[in-house]
Amino acid sequence: MISEATLYKWRTEVRAQDQLLPSESTDATAWSSADKFNATLETTALSEAETAEYCRRHGLYPERIGQLRAASALANDRADQSGQREREALKNEKARGKCLERDLKRKEAALAENRGVVDTAKKAHSIWGRPGRRIRARIANTL
Repeated sequence: MISEATLYKWRTEVRAQDQLLPSESTDATAWSSADKFNATLETTALSEAETAEYCRRHGLYPERIGQLRAASALANDRADQSGQREREALKNEKARGKCLERDLKRKEAALAENRGVVDTAKKAHSIWGRPGRRIRARIANTL
């Protein structure tokens, strides 16, 4: 009888050689993505009979290999689409940032202008005294 520790050691050695060896479960849905990819690669060049033999050895249905191939083919498409969405989102954020910067500059210029008007009014007040009603109305309209 072979001990459990020996089996784990053999399994670790085989995994170190990048050979397909599924994790705990023989169910392909529980395999890691690397195991699924390896299964797809290993069965690519096999004939239908060889693929059936491979599936029997690994506890798979041949249809599952087809599903794994389709998923592998779509994986790159999904990555490309998500990359494109990210690029578009980045472009939109840059445009939004530029718009906000323009708006901020405009508001800062208006604030600086208002400060100048208030400073001028304060200086005029300190030189000529308290302004009359008409002058106060003019100052208020400019602010």
